Amino acid sequence: MPDNKDLPESRRAQLAQLNERVRSQMATLWQMPFAYVGIVALAMGPMVDRPRLLLPASILVAIAGALVLWAMAGWLESAHEAVDAISRLEGALGLELTAKKRPWTHALPHFLLVVLTIGAAVLLAIRCLPGA
Repeated sequence: MPDNKDLPESRRAQLAQLNERVRSQMATLWQMPFAYVGIVALAMGPMVDRPRLLLPASILVAIAGALVLWAMAGWLESAHEAVDAISRLEGALGLELTAKKRPWTHALPHFLLVVLTIGAAVLLAIRCLPGA
């Protein structure tokens, strides 16, 4: 198995870029749900004193959550593509395969956090409907 110093410079650069891409996308993937939940908390707090705005605010929060999920799915897909490229490159170079995808432990909890927040917004919107 060749040492990292024996790799052609372009391949080392490619590995470094792919690793950085995965790190960046996964960092964004776990940061986005917490930013979303924080923004929801800050936005919905004042709505308690404005019941007329609670329904539209809840609907807006749910729509924003759907967009957050869409963006997160794109980041996860892109990260998985980069991990696959790293695995192919490592295999072609005869290196130990180190890149792995672990969606159940890395991505799923973050997606669930957004889904639960969307669910809470939808339940609040239903509660605010006239006659509910």
